[in-house]
Formats: sequence, structure tokens, C-alpha cells
Amino acid sequence: MDKTKWSISDVTLKPVGEITFEDYTAAVREVEMIAALKDSVLYWVGDLVLLGERQWPETYHQAWSEGSGLLERLGICARVAAGCDEEIRRRAKGWWRAKEIYAKQPAEQVAILSQVEEEGLNTEELRRLARGKKVYRDEDVKRMRGKGAAGIEELATRKWKAVWEANKDGWAGVDEATGRAIWESGVKLAAALAAQFGA
Repeated sequence: MDKTKWSISDVTLKPVGEITFEDYTAAVREVEMIAALKDSVLYWVGDLVLLGERQWPETYHQAWSEGSGLLERLGICARVAAGCDEEIRRRAKGWWRAKEIYAKQPAEQVAILSQVEEEGLNTEELRRLARGKKVYRDEDVKRMRGKGAAGIEELATRKWKAVWEANKDGWAGVDEATGRAIWESGVKLAAALAAQFGA
């Protein structure tokens, strides 16, 4: 990018003086290219860390600048890079998605990504799948919402056990019966609101 026409910092991009539409278009193309590479950069960081660990194990970390904001990410970037080969990286369609499966065995990574591709799962659904949790699809939620108050209650009841299992450690001193009573009171309120406002 032409620095005589643009003032660039880590958080801003501003024109210096007057610019033409051609200048603007050129800047847009460069930013689009950088945006497309954002996930690649985290893979590259991981690959560089692994290379440094192999060739200069005692000193490789000295090459990384404290001001880069990457020092605290070196470990996870290296683990993702080590755990995901090139095919898995491409199929994951993003570093943050690969991060969810890097610790799995290669066959399990392939199985998870195959299901993600077949069912069109988003990143949150991939995360749940990788952690062995039930994946609730948008279609399930829409179908239940179509039933109004009864649908909300049915969906909430179906989800209760999963919610309790996922959160019980954070509910210190609350037993399952009390937790369920709290949950059910919230369900009843949601159902009442749905009935009143036609949700």
C-alpha cells in the first residue's frame, strides 16, 4: 500500500490528503487480500514455531517481538500446526475451526469434518461435535418455535439434561432437583411470553 497516500497503524487506515477512486480501489484490493490471509497467518506462526523448536530450541523465542501480540499465542499456534496436516487445514476452512479438532486423531478429524461438511455445521456446532456434545440444529429450534409456547417448553425440556451436565460444576451448592426447578421456572416464563406475544 502506498504510504504517501495512506496513513496506516495497527488500528487505523486513513487517507493522506486527497485520493482518487483508483487509489481507493487499490487499497480495497490489498485489504481484501490481507483479510483472506488472516487464518493463514496463524498457521504460519505455528509452522515457524515448530521450525524454530527443531532447529534452534534454546533461542528461537528470541526472534519473536514482544510488541507483536503473538507471544501468548505461540503455544496454541504450534499445537494446531502440529496437529493438523495440510489437508485438514484446508477442510477445516479456518484456523479457529481447526483449533477445535487439532488434538483429535487424524481419522477422527476426518470424520468430524465430513459430518460438518455434510450437515453444513457452523463453528459453534463443530465445537460441540468435537467435544462430544449434542448438536442442536437451527431446524430443530425453528420447528419448536412454530409450535409457540408448547414448542418452547418441549425444546427446553429436551435440552435440560445437556444444560445441567454442561453447567453443574458452575452451580456450586445447587443439586440437580433445585437446578431443574430453577430451569423449569424460566421455561414457564418463556412459554408464557411466547403465548402472549405469539413467538
